[in-house]
Amino acid sequence: MQAISKGLGRRLVANAMANLAGQSLLLLLTFFSTPYIIRHFGAARFGALMLVLTYVEAFGLLELGINATLVKYMAELLEQRRVQDVHAYFGTALTLYLAGGMLIAGLVALSSQWVIANFMNIGEELQQHVVHAFWIASVAFIFRFVSQPASGIPIAAQRFDIANYVSVGSEIIRVLGSVAVVYFGYLLQGVLVVILVANLFSCAAYFIIAQRLIPGLSLWPRFSSGHLRSLFHFSKFILIANVSGRAVSYADNLMIGYFLPVVAVGFYTIPYGVCKRLSAFVQNLAVVVFPAASSLSATAQPQQLEELYLRGSKMVAAAVSFPALALCLFSSEFLRYWIGPEFAQQGALAMRLLTLGFLLSCLGHIPFLFLQGTGYPQIAARFAGGQAVLIVILFWIFIPRFGIAGAAAGFLIAQSIVMPWMTHCCNRLLQIGWTRVLVTTYASVVPTSVLASLACLALRSWVSSLFSLAVVVAVGLVVYLAMVVAIVFDGKERATCWQFVSARSFSVASRREPKKV
Repeated sequence: MQAISKGLGRRLVANAMANLAGQSLLLLLTFFSTPYIIRHFGAARFGALMLVLTYVEAFGLLELGINATLVKYMAELLEQRRVQDVHAYFGTALTLYLAGGMLIAGLVALSSQWVIANFMNIGEELQQHVVHAFWIASVAFIFRFVSQPASGIPIAAQRFDIANYVSVGSEIIRVLGSVAVVYFGYLLQGVLVVILVANLFSCAAYFIIAQRLIPGLSLWPRFSSGHLRSLFHFSKFILIANVSGRAVSYADNLMIGYFLPVVAVGFYTIPYGVCKRLSAFVQNLAVVVFPAASSLSATAQPQQLEELYLRGSKMVAAAVSFPALALCLFSSEFLRYWIGPEFAQQGALAMRLLTLGFLLSCLGHIPFLFLQGTGYPQIAARFAGGQAVLIVILFWIFIPRFGIAGAAAGFLIAQSIVMPWMTHCCNRLLQIGWTRVLVTTYASVVPTSVLASLACLALRSWVSSLFSLAVVVAVGLVVYLAMVVAIVFDGKERATCWQFVSARSFSVASRREPKKV
């Protein structure tokens, strides 16, 4: 089989490492800030904050899938150096996002009182604070929505390092700013003002970067009916997938807030947020294959496309398997020592079920991205839509009966049905047999993950604090990484990673070397 070119291989590794570094920093910031914020908010007020953010962010599905379509087209157009089409696509998308963002924000702000009264189980003492929070969140939404076209340009150009700088910078503002305003006593509304500032920062940064990457790019809205039709022709399938994905992400919180007291949202949001961070961590590694798959598909390179699929699948499996198993095994201890015994008692079972569900979801990232990137968005949309319908039905059945554990069980059941089926369809379209996928991707990853998890489990009796838990998991992680390098990676993957690390080390050493006069 023809190998992926060295340049593409190094680019994929660099992009994956950039995303890995960025997500690692965000995980650390969230880990240390969350307990402090929850202790000052209280479970009920924290649940109200999550409901506000969930409701407002749910309107993001009205982006109509245009941003993912824009990334796909720009990845191809930049490769072909069709600059005029890049300008037309960007300007048209910017017009749609600007008009759509302002319309959505207005609807959210005007409907806030009615939504709180009819769909949120919030006490009277919090209702007026939540209304004001809705208004602030609506303005923050405009900046996040309008930044979408510009944020797609570094991704299309496969400059994930730049995208991560902006993402990490925005999250640093959000997390540290939230801690600061909570310290000074400004809770719900103060945190949302910080989110507004963070969104404004990322919007401005993305537009500056877009103009640097594409010199002469106009940042003013424009309109081209031909390019609009082209965007909608592809994006109608992305729309279905996006609506479905957001329905999955937000339906649980909204339905828990409807069926159960608002405090249950707080108990559920913490385990869900941890699992979602793990999924985002892995997804940011997986997403580097999307523009690469689009480019290889556009230039008809099936052998390189097949290798990209197999190596990408193995990369994702290796990244998620051990963290997910460790989190599942130590859910109760983690919540108890991180947040408190009440959250451990209420949320440990939900965390175990959610972790297994997100593990399956992560293993489906590469097939899903390949279906979209190689010209089969309609198939990805069908799976996403079917999964969303199934999850909402399961939520409706399980949440009133089993509470937050019912929501987690519904998510796990849906992932167990949909993800293997979608992977099977992607394998068939790429003409890759299951045997080859299992041998190449999972045959070495699964045993190493299980062995490393057993090493952690053997030390479980030593766990008596968050620090000792971290030490136990770190021991398992060291064992796992050693086996990944020795067993999971093949010679080419080890060589590529070593070349990347060596190149980075040389670059850092060169910058530190004093210049000769």
